[in-house]
Amino acid sequence: MPVAQVNAGISLNCAWFRDAPDDEGNDAGLPSCHSITKEADVKTKVMLALSLVAATGVVYATGSSASGSGWTVERYYTAETWNSFADIGGNGGGPGDVYTSQQTLKTVAGNAVGVVNGYGVNLHKPYVFFHWTATLGDGSLTLEGAIDLQTAAATYAIEGGTGRYAAARGTVTLTDAGKNRSLAIVRYRQ
Repeated sequence: MPVAQVNAGISLNCAWFRDAPDDEGNDAGLPSCHSITKEADVKTKVMLALSLVAATGVVYATGSSASGSGWTVERYYTAETWNSFADIGGNGGGPGDVYTSQQTLKTVAGNAVGVVNGYGVNLHKPYVFFHWTATLGDGSLTLEGAIDLQTAAATYAIEGGTGRYAAARGTVTLTDAGKNRSLAIVRYRQ
């Protein structure tokens, strides 16, 4: 099964169905997400969330920019390195199913800067609750939120952080960046 990528910056295997073909009839990677029903679909959601977390670290590492309003913006790429899916109800996907994943976190220049670990729990269609922690050399960032799998981008709330990200508040938005990776745009202030 193809790995679906959530257009929220994280490639997740969250049983999302990529049923929007490109001009050549291939899966275009655009989520038409319903619920986590297959391991590959869950992997797509997880990758998306991880990409967001990874994107947060990459943005900082590749050159953060602070706007006049005190916001810092960072950009990262994430790519899933492993995943696992548990079909809790035994019915091929539905509420309560759990997806776990790990993703690499790289700067937009391609330099490895950290890792993202997390999980997603299938809610009522089309929502999945995700919790992600991005670990970088100088701190960590925790994200979470209930994401509508039918949207092209996923935005997570930054719940907190350590080190360089201590007391961080803001958002991480993930979008599909192609090549089985996601672009994470991290916007925060402390």
